[in-house]
Amino acid sequence: MKNRYIPAILCAAIALCALTACADSASSANDTGSSSRQTTTSTTTEQTTGASPETTTAQIQPAPIGKVSGDIEGRIKWTLDEQGTLTVTGSGAIPDMDGGYDYWKQYASNVNKIVIENGITSIGRYAFGRCDFALSVSIPDSVTEIKSFAFCNCARLKEAVIPDSVTTIGDGLFWRCFKLEKAVVGKGVKYLPFNTFCRCKSLKDVTLNDGLERLGNTCFEYCESIRDIYIPSSVSEFGFCIFPDDSSKITINSKAGSPAQEYAQKHSIKFKAV
Repeated sequence: MKNRYIPAILCAAIALCALTACADSASSANDTGSSSRQTTTSTTTEQTTGASPETTTAQIQPAPIGKVSGDIEGRIKWTLDEQGTLTVTGSGAIPDMDGGYDYWKQYASNVNKIVIENGITSIGRYAFGRCDFALSVSIPDSVTEIKSFAFCNCARLKEAVIPDSVTTIGDGLFWRCFKLEKAVVGKGVKYLPFNTFCRCKSLKDVTLNDGLERLGNTCFEYCESIRDIYIPSSVSEFGFCIFPDDSSKITINSKAGSPAQEYAQKHSIKFKAV
């Protein structure tokens, strides 16, 4: 009995670590200002969007701006058009956005759609964080890595598909994407790390493919809309606090005798053999 509160304490500590990491990323991006390597065709008054829709009652998207564009070391170009579509083209890796470079960060609140075109191989840490009004994102098959918090706080994002080409994803990839309803994790991903979908409270349609091996700490915590989830029998490692504290409405689907069934029984979660 004396240890009954340890899991809850661990969950709280884990969540606090994630909050600190993402907040530090935002602070770093804001403090650095516009990079000397960023070029744009027009300017606009930078507007801070403030807190996420979960904590505000009124948040209005800034008025549309004229077309703006820039480049990253001549290898990657980006354009934000009048309709709010942010398109990234070129070859190579989109760099981390908390390492001293802004690029399109000052226009994040004007983005309605994110399009990453073929040729991009990696998406940097916090690259599209706080694109609060982005409703969709398109990731090409040329991408093999998506780093931590790349889409953190894209609060209105509705659907996300990680292509099969991606083999590595970082912590908190879709953390606090409150409106995310559907997510597909590609066949190349072996590990869902810490806080992958944490606080995606609208998430209810999740596709996890056979070959996935590990579910990390709090990867679906606070995903209160999940009712059914298929966990491949290939998953053999389960972290702390994967699902909401109240998992009474969740049914785990997997093969009979799989590690997922053992996990469900251990945590008093309903199980269905498929």
